[in-house]
Amino acid sequence: TTQRCYILAQTAWARSPSMNKAEGALKVLKMMEAQYDSGNDEAMPTVQAYAMVINACAFADMVQDENGRLVKAPREIQMRAFKIAEEMIDRLRGEPYPDVAPVSMAYGTFIKCCGKLNLPKDISMKSTTRIFKYCCREGLVSDFVLTQLRYALPRDKFAEVLAESGYEDVNIMDKE
Repeated sequence: TTQRCYILAQTAWARSPSMNKAEGALKVLKMMEAQYDSGNDEAMPTVQAYAMVINACAFADMVQDENGRLVKAPREIQMRAFKIAEEMIDRLRGEPYPDVAPVSMAYGTFIKCCGKLNLPKDISMKSTTRIFKYCCREGLVSDFVLTQLRYALPRDKFAEVLAESGYEDVNIMDKE
């Protein structure tokens, strides 16, 4: 289908070593939206299309240098990707199209983005916590969300966020 072709293009951007992978995946989504808005019903954006942009943002932490090696992306590239991810999760929360709203996978992928990118700690923790609270309120917490939350937050903050969200008897001890 047309939707699948767009999502495959976004996947290619997410897996590319380009410094512009977040922008590339976003551009594909914008093309999809333009096609749908001009009457092509087969191009209707799905929650997966928005989540794929967020996924590309999560992988903007690594880029290819001039010698072809994968290296950590400059912080400004990672911040730019984070801003795009934040825009996408906020747009999803606003239900941009009928039946296009956040799902557990989209929330988990945003939290993954917060954990992988080299962001200032206050921004990372605030954004992770904000999105996890929305996820809880909407009943969309899954194993994937909890796993990403665990990797995105320091141990003490992880336990605190879970307790604030109504989780009881949280055991965060490492298994030996």
